[in-house]
Amino acid sequence: MNLFSTPWDIVSPLLVWLLGLPVARWLGSQYGQTQKRSLLLYVWHTIWCIAYLIFTFTNGGDAHMYYSEGLQGLPDFELGTQFVIYFTYFLASLLQLSYLSCFLIFNIIGFVGFIGLDAILQKLTYAQSNLLKRLAALVIFLPSVSFWSSAIGKDGFAFSAAVLALWASLNLRSRIPLMILAVLMMLLVRPHVAAFMLLALMVDVVFKSKLSLIPRALIALIVLVGAIFLFPFAAEYAGLVDIDTAESASAYIEQRQGYNQDGAGGIDLSTLPLPAQLLFYLLRPAIFDVRSPLSFFAAIDNFILVLVFSLAINGLLLGRRIHSQVSIAFLLTYSFLAWIVFSTTTANLGISIRQKWMFLPMLLYLAFSLAGRFRRLSILSSSS
Repeated sequence: MNLFSTPWDIVSPLLVWLLGLPVARWLGSQYGQTQKRSLLLYVWHTIWCIAYLIFTFTNGGDAHMYYSEGLQGLPDFELGTQFVIYFTYFLASLLQLSYLSCFLIFNIIGFVGFIGLDAILQKLTYAQSNLLKRLAALVIFLPSVSFWSSAIGKDGFAFSAAVLALWASLNLRSRIPLMILAVLMMLLVRPHVAAFMLLALMVDVVFKSKLSLIPRALIALIVLVGAIFLFPFAAEYAGLVDIDTAESASAYIEQRQGYNQDGAGGIDLSTLPLPAQLLFYLLRPAIFDVRSPLSFFAAIDNFILVLVFSLAINGLLLGRRIHSQVSIAFLLTYSFLAWIVFSTTTANLGISIRQKWMFLPMLLYLAFSLAGRFRRLSILSSSS
């Protein structure tokens, strides 16, 4: 694929990237970040966007397929993979944007979540130890955070939706529209995960006793209407419409575990107990799994995650708790539901590396909260 066939192919990537600059500054102001920090993060995210593009030329990938399909004509609108093709069609066919320019558009979409996660962790560790501050910085600059969220595909939408949902859950009473936006973004690319979000919101409404009756009833009504609309689509998308017995559910899980087991990233999850499946999914590949540069970077990521979660377990044992204003029930229900479902239906470590970022922001928030000393967070008082 030739990146620069016409003069427009040369000019459009620069215009798209420059378009992202005011977007980055605006997002930074909404999240409480400085302009300097916003620019640094935007440049860093773009570097990994270009790295991913180069990676697709040597290793292939879904991005090639999305762009090629987007050049073929207007497809039918459907959720999931078809939506990405539909969206790419408008970029590649109508706007005549090159492969690089389309990458940079998706780079901006993923950056919405990237800068949001940075703002959350920065505020969370502002008055904490230097160790926690450094770990928070390391997490943000982990290769996998930017790599998977910067390319043509579903991951940028899904990652940003997860971070927006996390941000909204920190002060749900003031950020209900933002939560609705997060669910809609996730619905476009991962309908079943959007269903997880709605289920978690239902649980949170039940346990959020400090909300008065009217806000609780309003949230419950919105969630109920959304659930009635969404769950049939999510079930069809995930292939669950024919599951009506324990036997059919078991067969479905075994089938899913058999997908993508070929190659260095495949492991047989069906032979492992559930705790091992959860740990392998979240924290592997480890150093001893390294078979390629990609698995090496993933192993480094997971080593940092092990440190963060170890400090969180220590904080939990010391009796530390999370601020009560946070929608803890939502965070726990969504993250653990997604974690369990993905870990029991995914056999390929390469898929898990990017898939887990749909719920890992929630686990990171909980982990850093438990690892640090309690203080009332400014992140809770802002209504933006």
